[in-house]
This record gives sequence, C-alpha cells and structure tokens, in this order.
Amino acid sequence: MDVKRTKVILVGNSTFPRWGGEIKDIPNVAQNMELLKKVFLDTNYFGIPDDPQHFVEIKDEVSQDILLKVKHETKSFLGKDLFDRLIFYYSGHGIPGEDTKLFFASRDTIRSDYEIT
Repeated sequence: MDVKRTKVILVGNSTFPRWGGEIKDIPNVAQNMELLKKVFLDTNYFGIPDDPQHFVEIKDEVSQDILLKVKHETKSFLGKDLFDRLIFYYSGHGIPGEDTKLFFASRDTIRSDYEIT
C-alpha cells in the first residue's frame, strides 16, 4: 500500500443529546479514535503521514458539518487526484433503516427522525 497516496478519515461521535430521552452516549469513542490514529500513523503498521492532507479526524460534529468536511476531503480539494485509496472509519451509533440501509448517528441526530437528521 502506497501510504503517500492514501487518505484516512476517522469520524467519531460520542454524545447524542437528542436521542429521545435515553442516555446513549458512548464514552470510549475518544479512546477508540486515539488508538486507531496511533495504528494508522505508526510506521510499524500503516505509516500514514501525519498531516491534514493524509489524515483527518472529525469528532462530535453535527451531521451537516460531518458531511461537508468529508465532501471537502474527498471530492472538493485540489490534491484529490494524488490519492487512490480512502480509508473511512466511523465510531458511534448506527441506526438500521429500511431497505437494509444503515444510518450513522451524529451529535444532532433525532432518534425518531434519523433519516433526515
């Protein structure tokens, strides 16, 4: 794997204040993200360069901010043609929807309206 042509995007959501009255926070998301970062950056494993062009972390953001950041990191930046591999990792709640779709929950997800939030 050519690490210079690889981009890693880690997305983690640990708090879900609009989940519908239930406390559904996931306190170990930050630890999960930190451990994965170490694995991806460590030259004994992957050796991804530790710079914003190759490695991006998105933590506890609202859905629109996550979508925009991922879009800008994958489709809307000048150096996108320099990469041929994307590793995307999400840590947080997922919500099974209709037609076998899986929705990722973000900080502003409303449990009863997950399809649009």
